Amino acid sequence: SGGSVGSVHGGSSYSGTAHHNTVNISDGAVSGSVCGGYSEIGSAYHNTVNISGDNSRVTRVYGGVSIRGQAHHNTVNISGGTVKYDVYGGYSDGGNAYDNEIIISGSADIENAKLYGYNDSASGIGNTLTIDGWSDSTESVQNFNDIAFKNIAWNEDEPVLTITKGNTDDLKNTTIDTINIAGGSNINVGESKTLIKSENNTDLGLTKDNVTDTFTA
Repeated sequence: SGGSVGSVHGGSSYSGTAHHNTVNISDGAVSGSVCGGYSEIGSAYHNTVNISGDNSRVTRVYGGVSIRGQAHHNTVNISGGTVKYDVYGGYSDGGNAYDNEIIISGSADIENAKLYGYNDSASGIGNTLTIDGWSDSTESVQNFNDIAFKNIAWNEDEPVLTITKGNTDDLKNTTIDTINIAGGSNINVGESKTLIKSENNTDLGLTKDNVTDTFTA
C-alpha cells in the first residue's frame, strides 16, 4: 500500500504447487510484474490479485503462472489504478489454463493494457472476462471463453467495452453469456446499447451466435 517495488509474487515454487495466495496492490507502484502464484513444474491455482486505489501503477499482471503445469481458478480483480501492459488470468507454457477470471470494475484504467484469459501457447476452457459496472477502453481482448457484462449503466449509443487495437477474430470463439443492466435504468423503446465496439474497424469475429444470454429490463 503505497511506495514502489519491482515484482511481486504471492507464492512461488519450483517443483511444488503455488495455491491460495493473495496479492493486494493499493496506491503503490510496481515496475515489474504482479503474480498471484508462480510454479515452474507444479500447478498454480486459486490465487488472487487485487489492484485498487487511484494511485496504483502496475505494468503486467498474472493471476497464476505455471511454466510446465496447469494454471487454473486464478482471479485478477482490477477496480482502480492503472495497468500499462498485459493482464493474464492464467498463464502456462506447457499445460492447460482453465477457469481463470479477470474482473474489471470501479475506476480501473486499462486503456493501454491487453487482456488475456490465457496465453497463446496454452489451451483452456472456462476463462472469463467480467465487466462489472465499468465502461471504457482497452487495447485488446483475447483468449477468453466467456465475457460477462454486469451492472451495465444505460447510456444510449455509448459502448461498454471499446477495443482500440484488436486483431481479426480475437473473439471468434468467445461467448457473451451474461448481460445484466443496472437496476433503475431508464430504457426507452427504440434505444440501443453497444456492448463491444472495435475502434479500428477490425472484425473481432463476434456474431449473434456468440450471444447466449437474453435479458429483461
